[in-house]
Amino acid sequence: MRPGLNKHGIDRIILGVVIAVIVVIVAGIVIKFPMQHASNNLFVSLTDPYITPSGTQSVSISYSSLQVHTVNGNNSGWVTVGGSGTVNLTSLINVSQLIAAGTVSNGSLINLVRFNISSASIKINNTVNPVFVPSSSLVVNVNRPARTSGNSSLLVSVTPVVVTLFTVNSTLFVLVPSLRAIYVPGLGFSGGSDAIGHTEIVSTSENNELTTAAPNISISAASLSSSSNNTSLSFSLKDESNQSVIIRQILVLGNTSVNGSAVGENLNASAGNDGVHGSDSPKIEHEQEMEQEQSGVVHFLVQGNGSLFLPTSEAEFEHAGYFLAPLSTESFSFSGKLILGESSLSIVLTAGKVYTLVVLGENGAKASYNVTAS
Repeated sequence: MRPGLNKHGIDRIILGVVIAVIVVIVAGIVIKFPMQHASNNLFVSLTDPYITPSGTQSVSISYSSLQVHTVNGNNSGWVTVGGSGTVNLTSLINVSQLIAAGTVSNGSLINLVRFNISSASIKINNTVNPVFVPSSSLVVNVNRPARTSGNSSLLVSVTPVVVTLFTVNSTLFVLVPSLRAIYVPGLGFSGGSDAIGHTEIVSTSENNELTTAAPNISISAASLSSSSNNTSLSFSLKDESNQSVIIRQILVLGNTSVNGSAVGENLNASAGNDGVHGSDSPKIEHEQEMEQEQSGVVHFLVQGNGSLFLPTSEAEFEHAGYFLAPLSTESFSFSGKLILGESSLSIVLTAGKVYTLVVLGENGAKASYNVTAS
């Protein structure tokens, strides 16, 4: 069974030119990519996702290639700097690991990084499950891009959330990533090793630069209440920076319970004369599992009009997102039952308990706010 959450820090990627190094950190993912004169090597390092279901033993991503977009005079285009591979994100926390190598022309301006995902999986309590990734091509802008000269690197940070979806008859998992990238002069590795698989701790200065690269958003005037199985949430969100940001996810973390419990129901209630369970039995068994797996997180997606909703299918993740203009403030709210997937169960919050409201957007945008439920 898989109740609870695992929380981790931020992920990073470093990418360099003319030996380039790419480092990606997903709430712990790091990719480093150093480059030297004629041949540029790409190194990718990944760490644990921001939030995963409790009992998670591994979160793995398989990729077909790693690419950077370069501009050099009148020439521009995508350059492949790494081949296919698989990385276990949970094996690295705040550590960079070299996983690929490639070449980029000296003097090129690298303004984008593209991570082409072929598949993903999550292992929970010794069971491996496929993970849906809304986009197979993850593209990130490089903050304050510079032209490569000698040894240089890019550091890419990926902050994903693994979301659990409950359908009528199954449990699904969705990986929702947020990426950012910074330019790092030099090789990017203190030890100087360019061996694939090489790992090292991400530095404080790299962490600070990644924090600066993310859009600055803040939450204010938040309220949360729960009564008669109905939950009301409202808050204001401000973009403190001069760059716009796409807001995609709202999380409420804390103590939750499930109403409309299927646990304890007689599974033979719908059995026929032969004692074989009727058609409702699989549904009851699945709802029992859902109740036990409900993990203390309420996950909302944000629509283009700013409304909040609880997702029930993978397709909804592909179109979610609200455009928050620079220096603007917007209000968001939800009122209704927190239905647990496609079931008759609902999530209930506890009055008097403190919950953490987390807003996540593109390019590593994140804001959090503690609020007491009434």
